[in-house]
Amino acid sequence: MKELGVKPLERDRQENRPRLFKMVNVGSNFKICDNLDDSDVCEAKRPKLISPNRFLFRRKIHCINYNDTDLHLSTLPDELLLSIVQYLPYKSLCHLSEVCKRLYTVATDETLWSRIDLTGRKLCTNWLMYILRRGIRIARLRGAEVASPLMSPSLAIELMNLHLKVEYMDLSEVIISVEDLEMLLSKCRMLKKLSLDSCELSDGVCREIGENHNLDTLNLCMCSGITPIGMYSIVASCHCLESLNVSWTSLDKTTVHELVSNITPKIRRLNLSGQRQTLNDRDMVKLITRCPELVEVDISDCLEVSSTTINCMSQNLFKLKYLSINRCYKINPSALSNLSSLPHFSRLNAFRLVTTKMLKRERILPNVKINKDHLSTIARPTVGVRMTSIWQLRCRK
Repeated sequence: MKELGVKPLERDRQENRPRLFKMVNVGSNFKICDNLDDSDVCEAKRPKLISPNRFLFRRKIHCINYNDTDLHLSTLPDELLLSIVQYLPYKSLCHLSEVCKRLYTVATDETLWSRIDLTGRKLCTNWLMYILRRGIRIARLRGAEVASPLMSPSLAIELMNLHLKVEYMDLSEVIISVEDLEMLLSKCRMLKKLSLDSCELSDGVCREIGENHNLDTLNLCMCSGITPIGMYSIVASCHCLESLNVSWTSLDKTTVHELVSNITPKIRRLNLSGQRQTLNDRDMVKLITRCPELVEVDISDCLEVSSTTINCMSQNLFKLKYLSINRCYKINPSALSNLSSLPHFSRLNAFRLVTTKMLKRERILPNVKINKDHLSTIARPTVGVRMTSIWQLRCRK
């Protein structure tokens, strides 16, 4: 301490009174007290005596090198990195995952890959499965082209016991082989809404659809290859089904019989339009008796349906709101007056059968809107102007 120039604080023995001190700089890290002159006694206050080993130490402030990027990425927690990279597009996330192991873990986190829109894209082998395995819940693949095979043998072995987390998937008009479609659906067991508009199906594909027991919406509009076995696999297993669209699927009479005999009584919206010669009054009466919860029914272009079906609806479907009977020429317009007994019935589509003026002249269904909907929206994923969403769920980031 003497070498540093620090003197201990001592009491003046001669005058028997404490000395007056002031702070003097003796170095960059230390300060000590020194005697005050006689001229400063009147201006300074008497300080308290302190111990000789007490002095002030000032720490040096080390400057942080902000140019050292690796240092800061290593110190940031994963939660903060996730909140930063969540604003990046998917293409940038793919590039980020190639930097290092830690950024790969962050860039492939499930919270960043909850939805994806691959409309019209060309997907090479393995690419679709690489994306879906990251935890995608909402997938829109409308019009996409999937290369065959869907997975390489090595990736198929790696994903043998993997089940995807997809819940909402739109595969409308997708270009994919039947074998690859069956393999893709075999990895999906959590589907709630599915659209296969204009796809080619098989018994294996229908069996994999039926394995999704929580499925509530299914769109099979204009699909081909549906057999009685495939139809039974779907309607007998999907007990939660509420909306089903099988319009213009060219079902034979046996397939229609399997549909109306085994469909869940919980069904609320059903589209059977386009079954020209295969759907008749007997099938409709069986369906109406089995499913009293129906709210919306579309049987347009079913030429074998007559007024018997309308009378049965008026006696059983008390929750019916919407009915489409476009171009059903065997239905007598006067039979539509029986629908007035339904308390919630509010909309009727009967193009080429009746007009609004005709019903007003006959005073039939005065409080019902006539011919306001040109297209059916039952189970369809995209309706109206929301072209980037499916079932009112946003697909793009």
